[in-house]
Amino acid sequence: MIRHSRLPLLILSAAALVVVAGANDPPAPTGIPTLQTVPHPDTARFEPGLREKIAVAKKRLRVDDPRQRAGAYGRLGMLYHAHELYAPALAAYQNAARLNGADFRWPYLLASLRHEAGDLDGAAESYTRALTLRPDYLPARIHLGQARLARNELQAARA
Repeated sequence: MIRHSRLPLLILSAAALVVVAGANDPPAPTGIPTLQTVPHPDTARFEPGLREKIAVAKKRLRVDDPRQRAGAYGRLGMLYHAHELYAPALAAYQNAARLNGADFRWPYLLASLRHEAGDLDGAAESYTRALTLRPDYLPARIHLGQARLARNELQAARA
């Protein structure tokens, strides 16, 4: 979990990423919900292997099928998330969830990211959404309880 002392740095990083935001995100095909612009980071400072993985993942966004595109956004989000690039990961997960609202992974990973970033309200909302899709998924229940406890919602945390 990100400590509160790192939260201002996270916000500044997100603002800086917006400057280089999504110039090469493909347009949404007709009939697809409005998507967030992913603030793709400048990869010049990254190691070549990571730059290549990001480039390949971004190319995979150029599909018309909503489920395939959801998967491409979700995988890109996981790549950004794994490297603590929270602003682009957040937008990518949100797009994946919009494109395929029936896939449990996207609200769950979105909840995990929000929880790490200290957005407890957003985390609780996303864990709740994930649990509507897979009510038996124990880690989501545990994390939802932790988020509620951190928000001082003792009765809800027990549920």
